[in-house]
Amino acid sequence: MKVRSILCSTDFSPSSRRAFEHAVTFARWYGAELTILHVHPFIAAVAGDHPYFPSGRPLDATTRKRLLSDLEAAAESARNAGLKPKVLLREGDPSEEIVRHAGTAETDLIVIWTHGRGGFDRLFLDSVAAKVVHNAPCAVLTVPPPAEGTSAPAAPSYEHILCAVHLGGSGPTVEAALSVARASAARVTLLHVLEGLPRLEAAARVAEVDWAEFYDRLEQEARQGLRQLVAREGGDGIAVDELVTSGTPYREILKTADARSVGLIVMGVHGNPLERLFFGSSTVNVLRQSHCPVLSVRAPTSSTS
Repeated sequence: MKVRSILCSTDFSPSSRRAFEHAVTFARWYGAELTILHVHPFIAAVAGDHPYFPSGRPLDATTRKRLLSDLEAAAESARNAGLKPKVLLREGDPSEEIVRHAGTAETDLIVIWTHGRGGFDRLFLDSVAAKVVHNAPCAVLTVPPPAEGTSAPAAPSYEHILCAVHLGGSGPTVEAALSVARASAARVTLLHVLEGLPRLEAAARVAEVDWAEFYDRLEQEARQGLRQLVAREGGDGIAVDELVTSGTPYREILKTADARSVGLIVMGVHGNPLERLFFGSSTVNVLRQSHCPVLSVRAPTSSTS
């Protein structure tokens, strides 16, 4: 995974400042150019001959000056970390402006925050983050708030990375996980979840097939597939574990992430029309509930992890 240009969106809230720390960390690891973007929410419309503003108001000179000052303050902290960030102030729909800039500036990674996991946030994820993840032309790192009753670590930590793998087409996802692991000296757990086993077990019993032996063969084939992915994507020198479980993918991903105290989940995001309509993939279920950052990698297939 090449990360030459990073776009970090901010609204100057504590949640977005935490995401900014992760953006700075990635920029330092990869020697990437960092752009800090604030989008003033503003959507203008016209009814007849009269303009109206269904979302926000246009920027006035005083507010523009204040926001530019806030952006420069954020940039100064990045400069103190040895970076040379750019700052941008835009008006419009935040998700559209973030995705638009990422496309025109050939961005490799967008870093964005989520506000929380309660109420509508839990059901739909944050609206802006949801739209960015599913429409971005590049990888997106979403950074959630700390779990309830805990505090955020002093600095981003990725000592252990969990990579959710679909054996039919997870090359870019594995490549991204190995790349971050190499940059951060992290350990990687590759997780593949076997789905639909109750129906398969019932069919095996009807066919008088030894289920235990058949399951063992499925697990061994999956492990072999994971090892082949690591070898193909250049995993030499990285500590990698292969884990095969069964059940509902997003539940197994979240359970494994918590059990192993991982600092980052890496998984594929797939933008087929049905998924965009219902927004119900394994990826978004993980995004809704993960306690750690999630790196969503644009993948070429329509399958979920």
